[in-house]
Amino acid sequence: MYAETGEPANAVASLERYAEVEPGSPNPEDSLGRVLRTTGDDRGSLEHFGAALQIDPTYFASQVGLADTLTLMGDFSAARKEYDRAFQIAENSRDELYAEFQKALVYFWEGNAAEGRHELAALSERAAVRKEPNMQFAIALGRAMLAANSHDEVEQLGTLAVFLERPLAGMSESDRGIARATVLRERVRVAAQSGLSDLASSTISELEGLAASSRDLVIENAYESARGFAFFLQRDYADAADELAADSHSPLVLRQLAITQEKLEKLDAAQSTRTRLQYQRGATVEWFLVTHPDTDTAR
Repeated sequence: MYAETGEPANAVASLERYAEVEPGSPNPEDSLGRVLRTTGDDRGSLEHFGAALQIDPTYFASQVGLADTLTLMGDFSAARKEYDRAFQIAENSRDELYAEFQKALVYFWEGNAAEGRHELAALSERAAVRKEPNMQFAIALGRAMLAANSHDEVEQLGTLAVFLERPLAGMSESDRGIARATVLRERVRVAAQSGLSDLASSTISELEGLAASSRDLVIENAYESARGFAFFLQRDYADAADELAADSHSPLVLRQLAITQEKLEKLDAAQSTRTRLQYQRGATVEWFLVTHPDTDTAR
């Protein structure tokens, strides 16, 4: 919580106290590893992930966390080895696929997008065979967002949205609704930033219906931030800023909010937003697109 609001020092202090109270638990060490990574203290991050694994060598979250930090450090060979270890200690198909997914993303971080897309396509097929809907969604979304062009991304997002329209065995209804909202919001983002106003408008209408029927705050935030991208396309920067501010958990939304605030010449607000954005640093698809804007099809 502290880290998300731009107060990592408070987060670290709180977690250090937690670690002192629970010395036999890997969780506080894991959390410290994550917080320190957001601040750019990668060595400290590795140290705490390692400490968590000393307490519990099978603690999957820290094993993946270790690999993620190595990815951000650019030590891709070591990262792949740690993802392989994560795969070996995974206790279910979902975790196995997640470790493989993060490992596949390494290709993009090292500048080999073509091989990354090839690996994600193969991984998508493996997830479908295993009928693991949560990772089918995550892999398909990542694959779409990392597509070679905006046309391919829009098409893949449309296919994924249809996949999520009906109940899926192994995925809760709440998770399915949030996943669908995430896909639709990304489709609006790409459509708006590609000048496809009709597609953006029709997708926002679909999101509006989903938000109204679900009454889920996360889905509502996705709807509002999607409207923000559309308002930006219309150069209505004031309304765009209001709507984009609804979602503080998406790096791509925060980046757009900062750009919008700069358009409004609210430079202090933009700097504050960019600070919050920095503390979402991680080995994720969204963070990759934020830090590699030339690869974002919706740039």
